[in-house]
Amino acid sequence: MYAVVDINSHQYIVKKGDQIEVDKLKNEEGEGVEFENVLACFDDEGKDVKLGKPYVDSAKISAKVVKTYKDKKINVVKFHNKNRYHRKYGFRPQKTLLQIEDIKA
Repeated sequence: MYAVVDINSHQYIVKKGDQIEVDKLKNEEGEGVEFENVLACFDDEGKDVKLGKPYVDSAKISAKVVKTYKDKKINVVKFHNKNRYHRKYGFRPQKTLLQIEDIKA
């Protein structure tokens, strides 16, 4: 069983047992999380498909927070031609690693 879920305005295709990286969530490590914003559910062969308008009714995805960490550094460069202007800065986005435990459709 696969599902398309909306987490923090990003869409992910998940199945049971997957680990996915999402933007930082407020939950602590080891905590369980449930997502009700399921956009679609389908089986392994793609024959039994449930589409939501916009979300599938009574569909939930339960996951467990594995860890929260900082990702690799992202460098941002701004440059204006012929104006002697350039600016470089970077940041490290915070991520949360989720373990998908169950999909209820």
